[in-house]
Amino acid sequence: MAKTLLILATTVALSLAFPEERLQQYEPRDVYDAPHRGGFNDPQGRDTPYKEEPARPYEFNYGVRDEYSGANYGHSEVSSGDAVEGSYQVALPDGRIQIVKYVADHLNGFQAKVEYQGEARYPEHVPHKQPSYGKEAPPHHQPQRGYQPQYKSAPQEPQNYQDILDETPIYTEQ
Repeated sequence: MAKTLLILATTVALSLAFPEERLQQYEPRDVYDAPHRGGFNDPQGRDTPYKEEPARPYEFNYGVRDEYSGANYGHSEVSSGDAVEGSYQVALPDGRIQIVKYVADHLNGFQAKVEYQGEARYPEHVPHKQPSYGKEAPPHHQPQRGYQPQYKSAPQEPQNYQDILDETPIYTEQ
C-alpha cells in the first residue's frame, strides 16, 4: 500500500513539474522560406547575390594517336564569347575516320557537319570448323517408357470403430 502511494505521489509531482506547453509535440511549419545561401563558393553560408558575368573567349585542342592500340582521336574548339566553333575526329572500327565540324551560338543553336574519310573495311568471314575429339559420340535415342507406376487404392474406412479403439493404447498415470 505504501509503495502504491509513493508511485502515485511521484507521478503527480512530475506532472506538475512539467507544464503542458513544454510537453507539446513539435510540428513542422507548412512553408519554409529559406534564403539563398552562397553554396559551394561560400563555405560560411553568407548570402551572395548572383552576378552574371560576360562570356570569355577561350581556345583548346588535344589529340591522341597510338599505333599499338589503334586509338586515333582529337578535339579542338575556339570560342569568341558569343559563339563556339570546333571539330573533333575519331577512328571508327571499320577503318574510316569520322570528322565532325560544328558551330554553336544562342541564336542558331548547335549545327554540325559530319564527314567520313576512307573506305569501310570489314574482315572476311571465315566459318569456324568444329573441333574433333577423336571418337564420335554414340547416337542419342529416346528412352523407352518401360516403367509403369503402380497406384494403390486409398485405404477403406473401418466398418467397426470399436476395433480401432481396442487397438489404440491407453496411457494412464501410475
